[in-house]
Amino acid sequence: MRRRVAERGRVTFTSLTADCQHTLEVVARFLVLLELYRQQLVDVAQETPLGELTVSWTGPELVDGRLPGEDDDAVAAAAAEYA
Repeated sequence: MRRRVAERGRVTFTSLTADCQHTLEVVARFLVLLELYRQQLVDVAQETPLGELTVSWTGPELVDGRLPGEDDDAVAAAAAEYA
């Protein structure tokens, strides 16, 4: 998800979950979105109550799909945290 948002710059939550087959997948992606927000890598806007969520990348430019300074160990640790 991080790569999708970073590459597009601005994207709707609907488009981020368009390929989900189950509600649990949508929930998992929302939790990832909250974590990205906590890390100050994205901003989330909602124009109207219960309206579409728009996600904007606010983090640094990704290099080969990774944050600057991020290595394989950091990626593996983050993935394990959500497994």
